[in-house]
Amino acid sequence: MQSSDSRRTGRALAFALALLTALVVAMGGGLAAAPQAAYADEVPAELQLSALAIRTSTTATSAIRELEPAFDPAVKEYTMVVPSNTATVGAVWATLADGASGAITVTYPHGTSGAAQSKAVTSGASAGVSLANSIATNSLAGNTLTINVGGQEAYVINVVRNPLISGLTVKNGSSTVTLTPTFNTSKYDYSALLPADAQLAVTPTIGNTTLRAATAIEVAGQAATSGSATLVTPSWSNHEYDLVVKASPNDTSGGARETTYTIRFTQQPSELEVTTPPNKTTYDAGETFDPTGMQLTATFPDGDQIIGPDSFTYEPSGALGLADSTITVTYGGLTAEQAITINAPFEGSGTKTDPYLIQSADDYVSLRNIVNGGDAVAGAYFKQVADITLPNDWTYIGRTPALCFSGNLDGDNHLLTVPTGCPPLIGCMKFGSVSNLNIYGERINGAGLIDFSNVTGDQNPTFTLDNITVKAGTNTVKSGLIDVTPPVNGYGAISAGHVATIKNCTIEEGVTVGCDGDRSYVGGIAAYIMGTIENCTCNATVKGVSYVGGIAGTVGNAMGTKTIKNSTFGGSVQATGNHVGGIIGGDFYNSTASNAIHINILNNTVTGTVTGEDKVGGIMGGSSFIAQAWNAYEFKNNLFTGTVSATTSTSYIGGIIGYERSLNKFDDIANNIYAINCGAERGIGGVQYVDTGSTTHEDVIGELYFSTESGTSDCPTVSGCSWRSAHNRNDDPLGADAANLARANTPPARA
Repeated sequence: MQSSDSRRTGRALAFALALLTALVVAMGGGLAAAPQAAYADEVPAELQLSALAIRTSTTATSAIRELEPAFDPAVKEYTMVVPSNTATVGAVWATLADGASGAITVTYPHGTSGAAQSKAVTSGASAGVSLANSIATNSLAGNTLTINVGGQEAYVINVVRNPLISGLTVKNGSSTVTLTPTFNTSKYDYSALLPADAQLAVTPTIGNTTLRAATAIEVAGQAATSGSATLVTPSWSNHEYDLVVKASPNDTSGGARETTYTIRFTQQPSELEVTTPPNKTTYDAGETFDPTGMQLTATFPDGDQIIGPDSFTYEPSGALGLADSTITVTYGGLTAEQAITINAPFEGSGTKTDPYLIQSADDYVSLRNIVNGGDAVAGAYFKQVADITLPNDWTYIGRTPALCFSGNLDGDNHLLTVPTGCPPLIGCMKFGSVSNLNIYGERINGAGLIDFSNVTGDQNPTFTLDNITVKAGTNTVKSGLIDVTPPVNGYGAISAGHVATIKNCTIEEGVTVGCDGDRSYVGGIAAYIMGTIENCTCNATVKGVSYVGGIAGTVGNAMGTKTIKNSTFGGSVQATGNHVGGIIGGDFYNSTASNAIHINILNNTVTGTVTGEDKVGGIMGGSSFIAQAWNAYEFKNNLFTGTVSATTSTSYIGGIIGYERSLNKFDDIANNIYAINCGAERGIGGVQYVDTGSTTHEDVIGELYFSTESGTSDCPTVSGCSWRSAHNRNDDPLGADAANLARANTPPARA
């Protein structure tokens, strides 16, 4: 509760404000167009609120509408100014003061008629009470909110509308002047740049002629007409000019006020140069630029002007990176450059011919700190020049999408050892490359090299991994080289724009990938593939639950091109679930995209063993969710000479593919060979839908045959599938023509 002294002070201030208002009106001041509240009535202590706020919605974080004067528990009457197109005040929050009691209600004009309505407000509640249609739409007068306490009038809020213009364009000759921010009828202050000789054509527009709109417009003190241009020649003062556009109401009986829109124009210099360098021009990576002492000279028609740090902007404004060699300074729409030097904590200069040298674990720690501090080291080159063991408290280089490694690291065929229980070298990579690196770790807590553990799939990284070897004795908790956060809510773990090229990489015999065996989406090389894996070899033991493969677990997204080619798996895939394959566990892995783009599988060889519960294949475990292929792809020239087995007798199992949901003309599956004694009776273990124009076909493997040659009326109902006509093939792919897709043989081993 307020003291009597506080109330006296509030009353005295209110009286002073009322007196000042009266004087301004008497003198013809800018407030004379609108009647003002006296703000002098005092609210009795027993009716006082300790807090009163009007917000734009019932959300406690929504914008507060300002009261004039600011709320004082002892002051009764207030004014609240709103744009003329406002249909509702929003919501009221109120809290009783100490010593006050009684129900709080708000009485306000409602709807088009302005009929009074009351609503109860709970004292101190965390959510406000909405006053629906609280400004009568047919009049500017009578828009008063009355706050009652205990049935007695305590506070009055007079709502005053600002008349608005609906459009404002400015041209200099034939060129439109860009306003910042973009014009919005309820934004009143703007900025823009102009050449010294600018001649402006200013066109304001009134959107309608109701009581809530402006009827009189002024541009730079001249009467203007809605939709017509007013010519203005800027009168520059210290290279600035304020253009004022005023909108007046057509009715002041309800207290409507004149609205002022201001555009502050800055005169553009003809030249800009750095004439005094900053005090500091040499920095360590990770420091921020300090412009102290820096001066620019801007050339104007009336002479040169010295520009100090308070008036210009510069980039980069954040942490300086290894590749930063200049600061770009901007003033008046022009730029100038200041050279700087970055002290790198490495020997070398970071170029391709003179890379930064990684000579010790401390150098990797420095690189991590630089990247995790905000410098992606994009385009910089690094070379590891000795065998290095990372420190026991190692954490990733690159932690989030905003902190990704984008440099080029050449391991120079040296060994990088990851301490037991530590994560791999890199946690997030966006661009660049890693090459010629050997990796060892008794238990790497993640993938062997890159683990996107904190990264969602919208970053579109594009990078290359080349000639990387995971050495015998290594155990990885996740996939052999690269892993991504598992899918969330059924959507892809990585985006279609994520394009990794992984080539010439080796996972040696004696490595265990997915060593705990309790994860799904595990691959000898990659958990998910977007882009290309080629010329890679994996001889590891790969363990997991579902979507487990000797090279990859599954694909990363329904869209985009994915390819595995010319690669070999000679180890053992050991899975307890479904979609298990010697090259890849499965194609797109959920029902969100029944027309997803298939992965290309070309010229791969599997000599190892593959075991799972269901949908197990020598090359691919299965594609269970693509009901109709819309895009051409290739599954060709793959060789399986190992053994494949399933743990249940009813499982789908195939020498090449365990299960394929559908076959049509875009499923270019051809010339795949599997060993007669591999453990599978067929090349493809099962197919749900076969879209073919062949009038004769087998009746054992394919569950449903139909043809889309003349339409889709025979197609089954599949959630999310938009069937297309003329997608039919014309053979019997599982019967008479099955050998064209996959055939049993006792083939010679590939060289």
